[in-house]
Amino acid sequence: MKDVLMGNGYAVQRSEIIAACNCFFGGERIGAGAVRLLTMPRVLGFVFNPISLYYCHHEDGRLAAMVYEVTSTFGERRSYVLPVLAADAQAGRFRQQTDKRLYVSPFMAMGMTYDFQGQTPGDTLGLAINGSDSGGLLIATSMNGARRPMSD
Repeated sequence: MKDVLMGNGYAVQRSEIIAACNCFFGGERIGAGAVRLLTMPRVLGFVFNPISLYYCHHEDGRLAAMVYEVTSTFGERRSYVLPVLAADAQAGRFRQQTDKRLYVSPFMAMGMTYDFQGQTPGDTLGLAINGSDSGGLLIATSMNGARRPMSD
């Protein structure tokens, strides 16, 4: 894996992602574990990427943390760095929650909570992100996929 990961049209150093995870979690370090990026590639020179996901693994392959890099419709970015519980990592999944800290859209207020859940990518990928406020669920998103060889 190269040391540079491509996000929303700018370069992010692998070391920056690992440093952010280590800074937030203090004790258990990610070390030389893999960092995998799920993002939308440029198409015909254009990119629209409302969210990029960094899957941060321990050296033994267990998922250690997720970094959710959210970009608003106004071009602002915010990263949510969340640890994966040891029991979830052992089961090959993640379930996380955080308060919304970036004004993303004129259609949803700031007083929201995001719920993230999914599985560690392998032959398949599963991801769901829901947004709720005090009145309940506002937005529910999900994505599922299967690994295939890249070809023309």
